[in-house]
Amino acid sequence: METEPLQIKSDSAAGSSNKMYMNVYTAITDDNHNGFLSTIQMNYPGPTFHLSGCTGRELFPVTPPAELEKIWTFTKTATNFKVECNGLELLDVVFAQSTTKAVCEKLWSQDVEWINFYMDSVADQYRSLPGIRNPYNYSPNHL
Repeated sequence: METEPLQIKSDSAAGSSNKMYMNVYTAITDDNHNGFLSTIQMNYPGPTFHLSGCTGRELFPVTPPAELEKIWTFTKTATNFKVECNGLELLDVVFAQSTTKAVCEKLWSQDVEWINFYMDSVADQYRSLPGIRNPYNYSPNHL
């Protein structure tokens, strides 16, 4: 996620009960619980999001586009995490501005090593990232 964004294609309508979450992992060390970094959740009908260590469950500050088909783009750097939908920026969490700054910065400044997904009928396709593996082999069609 640090070098290329993760993209997911969905077709969930507002008002559905669909959900998607990604568990994000960093390199495994003795003191970091097998590499578990955080969970990113998106639930409809909102949709809402939750970025562990940085935010509670909140509505996106910008409403996603109305189109049924959506391309979600997740981008992470050492200083922030962004979510775009069909090219519209919905969220930009700057770790240093979080109310839980110390925890947020410590968790999210680490490089992502792998991601696992749970997506009910929300996702049709995803674009995998070089060097990022999906341990549970969720494999819908690739974008």
